[in-house]
Amino acid sequence: MVENNIDAAAMELSELLPLLQQKLIKPFEQLSKSKLSPMQFHVLFILEEQGDLSMTELSNKLLTSKQQMTPIVDKLITHRFVERKHNVLDRRIIKISLSLSGKRYIEKMKIDIFDMLKNKFQSLNDDDLGNLYKTFVEIKSIINKLT
Repeated sequence: MVENNIDAAAMELSELLPLLQQKLIKPFEQLSKSKLSPMQFHVLFILEEQGDLSMTELSNKLLTSKQQMTPIVDKLITHRFVERKHNVLDRRIIKISLSLSGKRYIEKMKIDIFDMLKNKFQSLNDDDLGNLYKTFVEIKSIINKLT
């Protein structure tokens, strides 16, 4: 029975992901595309959540190589959204830090995303909105349990 539930859950999620991509993620990417790639945007959110990180820590969080991270971080530095900070005791240690401009950009994007989602959700009736809310809360709780 457990195996059937695993298969069923995997199948539903594999069908849900492309739908989420099309209906929610793609419009969000269009919103932020003017300046940043989705990966660059993800880096900003990780730095906001985690604080200063080394390139190794950042690449581990994004499941990518340090070599791939370098142009991503360089582009964010060009936009002045992040900065490299050298450790005072050991200048070989460099942390990537979110700048004030980066923090402001994230806050603006959060508002824009929130507004976009509100606009999308306006097409739903109260019952659907209530069900969607409960489902999101439940999914978030369950996903946080995954290893």
